[in-house]
Amino acid sequence: DSSLYYKGKLIKSYDVSYNANENRITNVKVIFPDKTSAIISANDARNSGIDLPILIPKKPEVLADNNQDTIRRIFTKVETEPEFPGGNKAWDKYKMESHYHSNPFDGWKPGEYNIILKFIVEKDGSVTDVITENYQNTKVAQHYINIIKNGPNWKPAFQNGHIVTAYKRLAIKFKILDDNSDQFKINKANLNSDRDNINRIGNENLDPVFRVGNLSNGRVSGEIFKKQEAVTVTDGYEFKEATVFFSGSGFPNVIMATLFVKDLKNIKAYIDRCIAGSVITFTNIKVKNELGLRVIYDKSYSLF
Repeated sequence: DSSLYYKGKLIKSYDVSYNANENRITNVKVIFPDKTSAIISANDARNSGIDLPILIPKKPEVLADNNQDTIRRIFTKVETEPEFPGGNKAWDKYKMESHYHSNPFDGWKPGEYNIILKFIVEKDGSVTDVITENYQNTKVAQHYINIIKNGPNWKPAFQNGHIVTAYKRLAIKFKILDDNSDQFKINKANLNSDRDNINRIGNENLDPVFRVGNLSNGRVSGEIFKKQEAVTVTDGYEFKEATVFFSGSGFPNVIMATLFVKDLKNIKAYIDRCIAGSVITFTNIKVKNELGLRVIYDKSYSLF
């Protein structure tokens, strides 16, 4: 008897589906006398007695360009994440040199903010698809997007010993202070008289305040800024040092200086060069009190 059967049912006829690109049989449709049908695998078809050829599947072709696969796999988790060239210190320096040529913070209420950037670092280190996950369609968001887009190539990610394309999420924190901030109002008399109590309730969590003279960071008059003689910090803190960047108008190349004392005399020559459109940024601001060394957020002054 040459009849074919599948699961006890007589097979009246069958159709074979074939993938020519991969050189393989995808499935077989078997049709029964009652006009019902079933889709079965090639192996089940052979077990039912259907004579099918044995094919060797082709390996998918991968188009290559300069030995790099054009099939783009983007990793979300990797063993070694993408990194700015030179590490965190280099990133902080680049951020200071690059992103304070304008003041996108105008109109923002005092408070702490955290911008989350997300982008792709390709195998060659180039950066694509830069977005922010929050504060979208704001000047601040676009400001930081431009910093990444206009920056150098990153060190690519590694997975299993191979360079791979991967996503990078980057958080940028900044703080905008109110001119009447209570943090700055704390004076030496109050701090001295209440120091023990304040320390017990967590004064270590109170961020010290840094200013040039009595000026808050942001847009300030160049004439007024040039009259300031020293930096000030919250009473009870000792100023240790800060890195200062001069950029924008009047500075075709960014100038970096280090301030070790409150007095501004050793950077006065650069301050005198400032004009409307100049930007002075203080970063890596280190202050110290009895609880230890603290580092203050970046402070930037945009002159008009």
